[in-house]
Amino acid sequence: MIGKSNKSSDEEKPIKKNKTKKNKNKKRIRKLISFIKISL
Repeated sequence: MIGKSNKSSDEEKPIKKNKTKKNKNKKRIRKLISFIKISL
């Protein structure tokens, strides 16, 4: 039981990190799009 719970927690951590990275990329893309719109 303990071993299984440790594995599940280890698998959940990298997934959360990937989500934060995707969110940061989305924010960067939105900033770039807004920059392009302002320049146009």
